Amino acid sequence: MSHYTVLVIGDNPEEQLEPFWELDLKREDLIKDKRAVFEESFKVEDLEKEFLKFKEKYKEDLEKGEQDYWLKYRTCSAKEWLESWSGDYLNNEETAYGYYANPNAKWDWSSLGGRWTGAFKLKVDCEGKVGEPGLMTSPNEPGTCDQAKKGDIDFSPDKLEYDKAITFWELKIEDRKPKNKTEQEMIEYDFYKKEYYLKKFKTKENYAKLQAEFSTFAVLKDGEWYESGSMGWFGCNSATPEEEGKFKEGFYDKFIKELPGDTLLSVYDCHI
Repeated sequence: MSHYTVLVIGDNPEEQLEPFWELDLKREDLIKDKRAVFEESFKVEDLEKEFLKFKEKYKEDLEKGEQDYWLKYRTCSAKEWLESWSGDYLNNEETAYGYYANPNAKWDWSSLGGRWTGAFKLKVDCEGKVGEPGLMTSPNEPGTCDQAKKGDIDFSPDKLEYDKAITFWELKIEDRKPKNKTEQEMIEYDFYKKEYYLKKFKTKENYAKLQAEFSTFAVLKDGEWYESGSMGWFGCNSATPEEEGKFKEGFYDKFIKELPGDTLLSVYDCHI
């Protein structure tokens, strides 16, 4: 499972996110939900045939398995197997078995701020809203928030993040030896290869620049979802390193620059 950031542009951010929810609902509610689309697995008349396929595939487990998990499938009916094993539903027309899902699903859980609480730097004497920090996440720093109007947010590059990125590049890409424990820890838990960073960012200067500038994995604006790829389990993104880098480049100019100053901006921690 993966967490990632989404910049939601405009009022009512949680209402904007709703069309992209994975629909973790009870069967009776899921079938009625307008966002859910039925995906057929097989026709009603093929139920017994599918059950036989299951019994053949797991023949050894069914014969030798002593756990209750296998015992129940030795004597159950085809319908009982279907409802217990696969989770497939009978569609509204009662012509096929399959499942209902939101084809536009992007998240199953979300929280304002979360693991990225304090993503926005506020201008002097400006205010914003702070969400809940994520599990084992420190509270936001003073002068930061997770939701505010565009005109109240300082989008200038973060000097500390820039310097940190330069150090990381020198350690990871240029093979400079760590000078202390802090530097050692910067690369110790990084599992990407050098080639990933070189393809995505090209140069040390570009890497540091993009790390210092504000950006998120995805953007939601006017009902449209923008991202460089699809986020999967364990932080795996379908985009190539080049596509990821291109999405980050000019992020402010593409998504924020032309917005009116009173536009509400929110950063959500989304999970899929």
